[in-house]
Amino acid sequence: MMRETCAYQSPERQRGVYQSPERQRGELRLSSVLGSPLARAQGSVGIHAALAVCVGIALFLGGCRPQPPAEPVSVIDTVERGPFKFTVEVSPKQVWIGDPVTIELRVETPEDHLVRFPPKEDFGELEILNVETSDPRPGVEGGLLWQQTVAAESYASGMVEIPALVVKYARKPAEPDSEPAFEHELVTEPLELEVRSALTSQDSVFEPRDITGTLTPPKQPLSAWAWAAIAGGAVFAAALATLLIVWLRPRRRPVLLFSSLTELRTAGGGVTRRARLILPILRSIALLCLIVAVARPQRADESSRVFAEGIAIQMVVDTSSSMRDLDLSPPGGRVTRLDVVKSVFEKFVLGDEESELPGRPNDLIGMIRFARYADAVCPLTLDHDNLAAVLDQTGIVRRRDEDGTAIGDGLALAVERLKDLKRTTGSGDQITITSRVVILLTDGENNAGMVSPQQAGDLAATYGIKVYTIMAGTGELLGFGFRRPLDDRQLRRIAEVSGGKHFRAQDEESLEKIYAEIDELERTEVEERRFVYWGELAHWWLVAAFACVGLQTFLDATRLRKIP
Repeated sequence: MMRETCAYQSPERQRGVYQSPERQRGELRLSSVLGSPLARAQGSVGIHAALAVCVGIALFLGGCRPQPPAEPVSVIDTVERGPFKFTVEVSPKQVWIGDPVTIELRVETPEDHLVRFPPKEDFGELEILNVETSDPRPGVEGGLLWQQTVAAESYASGMVEIPALVVKYARKPAEPDSEPAFEHELVTEPLELEVRSALTSQDSVFEPRDITGTLTPPKQPLSAWAWAAIAGGAVFAAALATLLIVWLRPRRRPVLLFSSLTELRTAGGGVTRRARLILPILRSIALLCLIVAVARPQRADESSRVFAEGIAIQMVVDTSSSMRDLDLSPPGGRVTRLDVVKSVFEKFVLGDEESELPGRPNDLIGMIRFARYADAVCPLTLDHDNLAAVLDQTGIVRRRDEDGTAIGDGLALAVERLKDLKRTTGSGDQITITSRVVILLTDGENNAGMVSPQQAGDLAATYGIKVYTIMAGTGELLGFGFRRPLDDRQLRRIAEVSGGKHFRAQDEESLEKIYAEIDELERTEVEERRFVYWGELAHWWLVAAFACVGLQTFLDATRLRKIP
C-alpha cells in the first residue's frame, strides 16, 4: 500500500524556518539580544544623523540670533578724574550723508558742583540741529548726573573728526548771585565719524563707483554669523533628509537560530558592555558644549592707564645758626627750629594721617639749603624716600665763615632749577608738570649773598614760578628772654609778585597748618582711563564638542564596537 505524499507546506516550511517543538524550546533569536546587522547599521546612522541635526540647529541659532556687529555701532570715550566722570557717546558710528547723528554728553559730579557743556562751535564740521540739556538727576553711585543730547548731521563724506570736547566744572558759589568760576575741565579724545555717500563704493568711502544703473546704496556683505546660519541650515536639512530615509526604509530582521544559550553565557563581554555607557555620555557632553558655544561666552580684559598732572616743588630751607633756636618746640620739648621744619616737611612729602597731610606721591620735589651760600642737596625727584633720607642728614652750618642768611641766592638757585624743567616727564607722557612752586622758609632777614630778595622774586615772576614764603619763629633772641621782631616785608613782596602767599609760623602746629593750606592750594590731578577688550571663548567649547564627538565615533568603531 502506497502512502500519498502531501504537497501542502505550512508557511513556516515554505520560508525554511520550520522548527520542531524540541528545538523551539531551546531556540534563541540573536536579534532579540544584540539586534540584526541591518538594524544595528540603521541605528548607528540614526544616532549620527540626530547628532548632525543638533549641530545644524546650534549653528543655525548661533547665526540667526542677534549678534553684535564686528565693529561697535557707536563711539564712546570716557574721562575720569576722581569723583568726576565725563562720557561722550556718538551713535551711530557710520551714517549716510545727511542722516542725523546723536552725540550724548554725560557728566557725573558731586552734588555741590556745577557743569558747563561745550558750545556748538566745538563740534567741528558737524551741523548742529538741536541741543537738549536735561536737568541734573541723582547718579548711580551718588552725586549728580548732568546730560546733554546733541542732534547733528554732516554733508561732508569721509572720516569726519569730532574735535576734543571740553566740559568745565566748578563748585557752587556760597552766594546765589555770584558767578561760579569754571577753572577745572575734563577733555576727551577726538572721535571719528564715518559718513558714507551713495556715490562711493562699499569698500571705501573715498573710491567712486559706477552709478549708471542705480543710485541705491551698496549691499553690505554677509557677516560670518550669516554664513554660519546658512551652513547650519544646510547641515540641518541634510541630516533631516538622512533620518527620513533611514526611518522610512523597510526593515528586514534576519533570524539566527541557536539551540542553546550556553555559548553566549560563556562568551563574557561584561566589561565592554559596561564601558559602552561612556558613549552616550560623550554625546551629551558634546551637545552641552555646543549649547555653551552658541551662547558666545566672552572674557573681559580691562586695563587702565593713569595720567597725573603733577607739580614741581623746590623746598628752600634756611640752615643758618639762628635755626638752633627752640621757640618752635612743642610743649614740654626742646627741639630746634630746623628739626621742627624737617619733621613737618617730611609729613608734607610722605603724608601723615594725624596732621591730615595726604602726601605728594605724584609731584617732583627737590631741596635747596642756604646760609651764606646756597646749595642744592637733592634734585627734583619722584623718589621721595631718598629725599627724606637727604632731609634727615641736613644740619645747621658749623663754620662761622659760612654763617649768614642769603635769601636771594637760595631763591635764585631754586628758580634756575625750575625754569628749564620740561612740561612733560615720565614714561609715555604719563606725568605732566602743570605748575612750578617754591616754598621758601627762613627765620631771619637777608644779610648775605649776591642776589637781593627783590631781584630773585622778580626772576621767579618772570618765569611764572609761584613762591610761598614762610617766616618761622617768634623773632631774634637778644638775651634774657627778649626777642626782636623781624621784618618780613621782603618775603611778603616776593609772594605778591610771584602769585604765591606769605605765612608766619610761631610753633609746630601753625607750621603744619601752613603746609596743609599750601597742600590745598597746589593739588595734583590724577586721571585714570580704563579700556575693556572682549575676548571670545566660544572656539574652545567648539573644540571640546568636536573632540567628544570624534572620541565617541572612534571608540564606537574600534574598542567598543558592537556586532551586529
